[in-house]
Amino acid sequence: MELTLLTEQESTDDPAGLGREEPSGLLFPNRPDLMMNWLILPIRTLRYALWDSYKFKIAKAVFMFILLAVLSLFLYYMPSSIVKKIVG
Repeated sequence: MELTLLTEQESTDDPAGLGREEPSGLLFPNRPDLMMNWLILPIRTLRYALWDSYKFKIAKAVFMFILLAVLSLFLYYMPSSIVKKIVG
């Protein structure tokens, strides 16, 4: 809510509440285009929210996942490759 102080002459010239004029609105705010960019780019938001505090835990988890994937692929293909070498 906004109140405007007027002189007596201004108030008689322009009476309020009689529906004669549109209310004086505010100008559209001058915001940069990137103000709500965090909603558009959730990956960047997660990076700032999680990476700074958990970067070593995340890197360790990624390394362990890659190591586990390589080890499981090795164990999966090892028996068939041994049989191929034996049989010829």
